[in-house]
Amino acid sequence: MTYANDSKAGKAVDHYFKQMVPAIGKAETINGEIIRAVTRIGFRWYNDGDKFFEGYGCETTGPALAFLTNCSEIDPQIRAGFASAEWKAVDSFKDEDYEEFLLKLFELAVNHVETIPNKPTEVDMFDFDSDYQDDEDEWDDYDYIDAMFQRRDRLHTFENLDEEF
Repeated sequence: MTYANDSKAGKAVDHYFKQMVPAIGKAETINGEIIRAVTRIGFRWYNDGDKFFEGYGCETTGPALAFLTNCSEIDPQIRAGFASAEWKAVDSFKDEDYEEFLLKLFELAVNHVETIPNKPTEVDMFDFDSDYQDDEDEWDDYDYIDAMFQRRDRLHTFENLDEEF
């Protein structure tokens, strides 16, 4: 299996992380915060096996993904790409597919950094709430299924934009 971290995009993310993300706290620019978010998702996967949509990963990486898919300061087509990658990852529980998801996130983040002018931002990825929650006790099976279908339908509205990208 090829790891997204070892890909050309993964190495570029690592390079940009060193340039744009402070040791503590949020980045000062939108591109820096995008790099910070994808790095957070990748780090939690590689170090703890966290996935944004299950278990403790909902808490540790869910806000970073919510930032990538919902922040209006991110280019709409790239944001649509993040949302499309999200749904594909949720649709499968295979580790190989999660690696593909990470690779797509890294590629989209690098694309944003290299093609969209960098702007200062006050946005912090942790200002966003995860779209997933770990505590299934609060949900009965039907509520959980309804929420997943509503989320899927919202994400599918981005598909046409993603195909153009």
